[in-house]
Amino acid sequence: MERKSSIYLRVRKISASPAVAPLCDVQKVVQSQYQLTNSIQKQHSPHLRPFVKGQIQFVCYTNQDDKLQAMLTLKKRKNVEIGLDQITGLILAFFIENTSSLTDLGQEYNWCPAGNTMGSTWCGITCITQAVSWWQVSRTSEAARQFKSGNQMGMTVHVP
Repeated sequence: MERKSSIYLRVRKISASPAVAPLCDVQKVVQSQYQLTNSIQKQHSPHLRPFVKGQIQFVCYTNQDDKLQAMLTLKKRKNVEIGLDQITGLILAFFIENTSSLTDLGQEYNWCPAGNTMGSTWCGITCITQAVSWWQVSRTSEAARQFKSGNQMGMTVHVP
């Protein structure tokens, strides 16, 4: 899964939430991921074709503490510059990791895969790797270090 992706995100539920989507609702979570991911991509690269079925992978399970563990990947796409999909993935990671509260201006940039909700999150990113090139299987976590240190790309994203 990770080897064939342009970007790989490992997600973990870090706090309790009032409502968590049961694992049987994974299809709804995946559908929300496609909508959000395509909306993010449209903001920075409107000329790119949208992600279609099979290009976003989401695998999840609950651990012994009944907390969600998940892996989310954006597959490498032919005729799409890999860096553009990686930007989309990093912005998606920001949505998952964003800790703005309901009273903060940035709260609309939250998305929680555990509860499948916009506007709040109970999850965090534990790992980000990205492909070095389209044809190699080598990975780097440099973007993750920059992401975790708060060095985000200074982009404005509007979600309908």
